Amino acid sequence: GLEQGTLAFGEKHGLTLYNLARLGALMQILGRYSEAEELSIQNLNLSIETYGEKHRSTIEAKYYLAILRLAQGQLEQAEQMLNDCLTDYYAIIEGDHSFIYEAKTALAELYIAKGQLEQGQQLAEQTIDEAQQLWGSSHPKILSLTLVLADSFYQQGKTSQALVSYRSILNLLDNTVSTFREQAYGANLGLAKTYVSNQQ
Repeated sequence: GLEQGTLAFGEKHGLTLYNLARLGALMQILGRYSEAEELSIQNLNLSIETYGEKHRSTIEAKYYLAILRLAQGQLEQAEQMLNDCLTDYYAIIEGDHSFIYEAKTALAELYIAKGQLEQGQQLAEQTIDEAQQLWGSSHPKILSLTLVLADSFYQQGKTSQALVSYRSILNLLDNTVSTFREQAYGANLGLAKTYVSNQQ
C-alpha cells in the first residue's frame, strides 16, 4: 500500500509517487474528487521536488491533474495544463510516445466539452492518422480517439459520419483479443442515439 511504500522507500521514491498517482486515479474513478485532487497535487509537488519541472514523471503527474480538472469541469485550467504537458513532452522525447496520444485525446474531448466541435474533430482526426501510422488501426488508443471523433460528429449533427465512426469502433472491438468495455459502451450508446436522431 501507499503507507508501506512511503515507510520503506521515502515519500520521494519513484514507487511512492507511482502509488500516489494510482490512488489518485482510483479516487477519481470513484467520484471522490476532493481526495483525488489532494493526492494528485501531492504527487505533482513531490515530482517537481524530486525530478524537476521538465522531467517525464513530473509532466505525467501534471497530466493526471489536468484529467481531474477536466472531469471537474474546470475546462480552462485543464486546457492550459494539457497544452503545457504536450509542449514539455515534445521537448524531451520523440513525438511518437503513447503519452502524447493520451494527452491529445483528452484535449480533443475538452474542445468538445467546450463546444468547440470542429476543433475537437480536427484534432481527433489528425491524431488518429498519426497513431495509425505508429500502431496500426486496432490499437486501444485508436478506439478511444475514434470514440471522441464519433461524439464530435454526433454533436455537430453529422449523423452519417457518426454512424460510420461508431460502427468502426464496434468492428475494431470484434477484431481485438481483449475487450475494452468503456469504448464498447460508448460506441453502442452513441450508435443508438444516432439511430434515434436519424428517425426524428
